[in-house]
Amino acid sequence: MSPIHHRLYKRAQAPSQDVTENMALLLEQAALHMNYAKEAIDRRDVEERFNQTQKASFIMSGLKAALVRDTPSISRTASALEAFYSDVETLIMRVNIFNNADAAKAVATSLIDVARQWRHIGAHQRATMQPVEVPMPLEGARA
Repeated sequence: MSPIHHRLYKRAQAPSQDVTENMALLLEQAALHMNYAKEAIDRRDVEERFNQTQKASFIMSGLKAALVRDTPSISRTASALEAFYSDVETLIMRVNIFNNADAAKAVATSLIDVARQWRHIGAHQRATMQPVEVPMPLEGARA
């Protein structure tokens, strides 16, 4: 990803005020791109597979770059998310190297599972009216 694209991604703001919902939406979008990559592999469309995996990688790279580590608790969560994002990026590279539809589907499924967890966290936060520390910059914060 170019430095210009990276800066644009970091400055972009999703319409929702709820960071957990924004995380879920981004992860679902990355999963959608991986599902499109799987379909491209099935059609033997190498260029489309590459384009879709690059879009998913772009999202993962942006999420990883946007992590913040303000408190020890947030830092621990950010480290775990950083490891997950890095693993996903590695798996996406493997999808491209081996042209593996099953791997693309597995990445998409993992991303959907994590998106569900973000939604669960958000629902718990709203139900208890307690703020949840998340390792992502909030609106107005510097990333």
